[in-house]
Amino acid sequence: FNHWELGNQKKSIGYFQRIANGYPSSRYLTESYRYIADYEFSNRRFKASLEAYQKAARDKNTPTMPKILYGMSWSSYKIGQNKRALDTIVQAIRLSRSTTEEEAAKRGTSLQNDAYDALVLFYSEAGNPKEAQSFFEKEVGEETAPELLSKLLSIYQRQGRYAEALTTSKQLESVDSSAREEGSQQRYEILANALKLAQQKRDPEREQGILKTLIAEFVQKDGGEEIRELIRNNLRNSAKQAHKESDKAGNKKV
Repeated sequence: FNHWELGNQKKSIGYFQRIANGYPSSRYLTESYRYIADYEFSNRRFKASLEAYQKAARDKNTPTMPKILYGMSWSSYKIGQNKRALDTIVQAIRLSRSTTEEEAAKRGTSLQNDAYDALVLFYSEAGNPKEAQSFFEKEVGEETAPELLSKLLSIYQRQGRYAEALTTSKQLESVDSSAREEGSQQRYEILANALKLAQQKRDPEREQGILKTLIAEFVQKDGGEEIRELIRNNLRNSAKQAHKESDKAGNKKV
């Protein structure tokens, strides 16, 4: 352990492996597996790290179980097991929340903020966007849920997943007063980005569907004159593009 704390992980890992392989009754067995797992993860050997974390998790009474589960969840995510990653991080958070912050700090198992960020990331890959609000409220409480919904929305937007972003935005508005104030503009930006992507991909069917949503959302309702004018510009641009595509098709036939 001293070698590890001093930064000599390569040397210390040999001692941990000796304990793991030769001393199954050692009181240091669980922590040896955990350190081996951490080492394998840091060297991007994620399957090996997952196996070591799983062995460490056999000790159901270890006080470091939240950290072990946290490591398991990330190892699962790194090898593409997104649903397992989500289920495991939920276990880690539930277990971590069952102890006080003071107790967790003493044990060195406090991981709330990091675990919440992981929870959002894994949910973006394995969760149902329509159930995000109820999921986060259940797992982290109503007070913290809006913050995680906001982070989920950001992930969807960065990834260009605008349908999921729009669904999440509406849920966020229902629980966050500041989001409600900015909601109209935010929804417009999500749809406008989706429209831009559809235009870049030359997907007229998708483009028309987004334009219909924009009209229903911001023209038929009171979306503000500035937004309505932006929609009109988009409609004009789409019409011009449609004419160009039509002319190209006609020229090819000729």
